[in-house]
Amino acid sequence: MSSMLLQNGTVIVFDDRDDRRLVRADVLVKGNVIFQVGQDPRPLDESTEIIDCTGKIVAPRFIDTHHHMWQTQLKGRFADSTLFDYLTKGWCQWDFFTAEDIFWGELSSCMEALDSGTTTVVDHAHCSRTPDHVTQAISATLTSGLRSFYCHAVVPEIKSWSPQFVLGNSPAWGNELLKTLAQKSPFGPNGRVRMGFAFDHLYLPKDTVQEIIGTARQLNLFPLTAHAVGDALQESELQIGHPMSPIESSDYPGLQDCCSIGIDCLCSNSGDIVTQMRLMLQSSRGIVGRQVKEKGKVAKELSVKIGDVYAMATIRAARSLKLNAGQLKEGALADIVVYDTLSPSMIAGAAENPVAAIMLHSSVRDVNTVIVDGVVRKRDGKLLPVELDADASVQGAGKGVEEPARD
Repeated sequence: MSSMLLQNGTVIVFDDRDDRRLVRADVLVKGNVIFQVGQDPRPLDESTEIIDCTGKIVAPRFIDTHHHMWQTQLKGRFADSTLFDYLTKGWCQWDFFTAEDIFWGELSSCMEALDSGTTTVVDHAHCSRTPDHVTQAISATLTSGLRSFYCHAVVPEIKSWSPQFVLGNSPAWGNELLKTLAQKSPFGPNGRVRMGFAFDHLYLPKDTVQEIIGTARQLNLFPLTAHAVGDALQESELQIGHPMSPIESSDYPGLQDCCSIGIDCLCSNSGDIVTQMRLMLQSSRGIVGRQVKEKGKVAKELSVKIGDVYAMATIRAARSLKLNAGQLKEGALADIVVYDTLSPSMIAGAAENPVAAIMLHSSVRDVNTVIVDGVVRKRDGKLLPVELDADASVQGAGKGVEEPARD
């Protein structure tokens, strides 16, 4: 079993109330789990890799709980676009993508996530034009080294683009392929890529919706994800001119412990989760501040604290996915991010408040090391090369599935 020791770093850990605290400690990883967090952990093997983290921040990985990973090639299209523009110029563009296009777009998005310190993504994958499109997307995710919940979305057939845009029904092969993939899931070493289900046809008759959701549950697909709540994706919503609501725990009774953050569309906004955390924090503070000002008062306390948003991208996101991760503790999955602290943007801030330094001052260049499932994917500030992981169980899943006819 491989092992590594992250030595002498400033480690961010959580207590039982999701409050973070700092400890000077070593983190011992064995296989794909954290074996020990503390001073001088033992036992060490002769082959244990030592990673010197002196002067660095050792932090839980980030978790992105809503992302359309296939859309890399659409970057630059949506600088001044509304949601209505996006539906045809963005979402429906899967109709023009080959399966190979999907592979490279998906792989690029995965690598961008890893580069910024995100190690787990809930991929709302509405790129399912053919079975090959689906299997190529999963293969790209496996190749990248990212941990993923690949939430398969059955998309409608596009009957016509002009002179009139016409959507048809969803092809029958979508459900057949979903069942096949569900039976073979999870994929990759230690089941790093798992099948979930993305469903946006909430306008269908009630009985039909209940049947579809019931089937997904019978197949043990998790999570089930849908576009159902506004104001949830800060940068994406602001980019298309949607008004935002503040994040206040009292508005979401019972949900505070599992609220999380997502990128949404990297084709229209940044692909790093820290940017989303920053915008969520500051926009919420600004909205509440305006509400207080309109009452002729001055805010005496900030409505949202840094620790609340940091937990949403780590421990609370993991909780929402029933994943033993998002924190550095014995027995948790070894998904870890190491930050440099001596760049012009991080210096001083990292010594004063490491979490504030990450959330308010860091950039992708400050992410020194990224570890996913006990494997180093970024080292010394550079992404490591990847090799095609053509999982035979994935590649064979689409065989024998009837594809839609194309004009």
